[in-house]
Amino acid sequence: MVTEAYVIDILHQTTFQELVTRASQKLSNELPVSASQLIPGFLEESSIDVTPSAHEVAITHVRINGLERPHMLLARAKDGLRIYTTSDLSWVVAQMI
Repeated sequence: MVTEAYVIDILHQTTFQELVTRASQKLSNELPVSASQLIPGFLEESSIDVTPSAHEVAITHVRINGLERPHMLLARAKDGLRIYTTSDLSWVVAQMI
């Protein structure tokens, strides 16, 4: 169970790749893994599938071996974020709250 989360606010329009970079940099400050190791994991996962959830929320993840507990990062995008997934050739619009 995740009981806490890191949070970043996206105040301007951005791309999913820019969000992944910011999220990876934030997580790399807290985890024993570098941003350059996290970025490909998030981008590879999102190219396979981004899981749309309720109320314009999308979820992507990356697995890191050796962590003692799960970690979560929430990104709140004021203007939403377009995410293109190649697996089903559809657009997912995620207005993260």
